[in-house]
Amino acid sequence: MREIRKLEGLSLAEFDKKIGVSHSSLHKTENGLSEIKLIGLLKILDAYPQYVNYLLTGHLDHLDIQQIPGQDTSRVILLKDLADKYLEHHKVEYPATAYSQGLTLKIIISFFNENKHMRTFSVADISSFKAERSKKVVVSTINRNLSVLSAMLNYYRDHLDEYWNPPKIKLLKGVRSVPPKFYTQEELNKIYQENDDVAHVWRFLANTGLRISEFYNLKWEDVYDDKIKIISSDQHRNKSRQHRTVPLNDGAKTTLRLFSKNTEYVADRFSSVDVYKKRFRRICNKIGLKNKAGIHCLRHTFASHLVQNNAPMRKIQKLMGHASVTTTESYAHLILDDLNKEVSKINL
Repeated sequence: MREIRKLEGLSLAEFDKKIGVSHSSLHKTENGLSEIKLIGLLKILDAYPQYVNYLLTGHLDHLDIQQIPGQDTSRVILLKDLADKYLEHHKVEYPATAYSQGLTLKIIISFFNENKHMRTFSVADISSFKAERSKKVVVSTINRNLSVLSAMLNYYRDHLDEYWNPPKIKLLKGVRSVPPKFYTQEELNKIYQENDDVAHVWRFLANTGLRISEFYNLKWEDVYDDKIKIISSDQHRNKSRQHRTVPLNDGAKTTLRLFSKNTEYVADRFSSVDVYKKRFRRICNKIGLKNKAGIHCLRHTFASHLVQNNAPMRKIQKLMGHASVTTTESYAHLILDDLNKEVSKINL
């Protein structure tokens, strides 16, 4: 510990002098990595990690840590292995978003080498990822990707390598703030008519505002004559992790009669909840609603029509299960639209 304390506050040049080797002289030779006090250097870096990124990232980009003589490889974690560990952790903590997290992790692994050692992640790596993704997707999608990457790196630090400081990830600016998309009654009718055998599913979602994962995990034991209870359990946690009660209107009650009661769950349990998402998207694309083909638009539709019928924001928040009323206020623009209609009726 005495040796470590002596290193605190040193500049990079002073650090070079202290360990007796210049960072610029570290390089790989034909016979492997230069042996200049390498083992001693690694021991110092292992205990005093603030210089790890400086050395590994800036000057040893092609270093294969597993081949360094004397290095303890028990702590070497590769990207592909970390992604598996992180996803398992996420499934337990946030099961509702595990699928989308898995898709993003595949994107991250495909960009970086799956055998990339986690300690070699750098700000330069993040910048390259941003630049490449910006050629293909919009800013909001890139920021969602970056959020997953940041969460995975933080998981690595918190659970597997407490001495490592992950590179800071800054989200891109310029994200547009747009109102949620929703369906008019005419558009809903087109959706219902396109495929009669599943229309009751879409109509139930539009009349309750449930997230698709909440619908998929809804049990008959939580369905009552005039309401349904959304339960957040260890097995099936919803996004807010809070239980709530949703009253059933006539439309929801009518559609519930069309579901089979011979099973534990209200929904047909396909191989994955994504079967519903894909099927709904195909229907919307077919009838010309490509710009709002996501099944989540049915949830937006429920909230939007409540706003248009003058329901208070706080009550809508409770029905939707939003953790914050700020989320609910994204529908507030509809109030202004209705006010414009009312004001236009007078001409003093």
